[in-house]
Amino acid sequence: MLTSRITAPQPVLRPPAAQPGPRPPHQALQLAVAVVEAMMGRRPLHHLRSRLDPHSFQRLVALRTSGRFTRSQMGGLRSQMPSPTAVEVSIRISLGTRWLVCVLRLDNRSDWGCSDFLVLGADG
Repeated sequence: MLTSRITAPQPVLRPPAAQPGPRPPHQALQLAVAVVEAMMGRRPLHHLRSRLDPHSFQRLVALRTSGRFTRSQMGGLRSQMPSPTAVEVSIRISLGTRWLVCVLRLDNRSDWGCSDFLVLGADG
């Protein structure tokens, strides 16, 4: 007579869940939203000139003058703080039937400013 031995399945070992990091300051998130609003034509560019580095401001002006984003809408916002003086933000943007993502790097030296700004998928 054949007998088979049934063994219980081995438990799957998973790493512990990551603990949420510190919440980004409200001022940094407000700046990220303001940059996207300016790109969409809903906020004057001169409000942000001193808060963006020159390269990011030029990119913002180019996207604003292209007119592509005047009828777009903002979607969800995600953020993380890789260091106490830096915030990385992504904001979804609805452009017709497509979704694009605006990514921003904000740094706090004496006040929050945008050191990098890019819209992923804007060239397509």
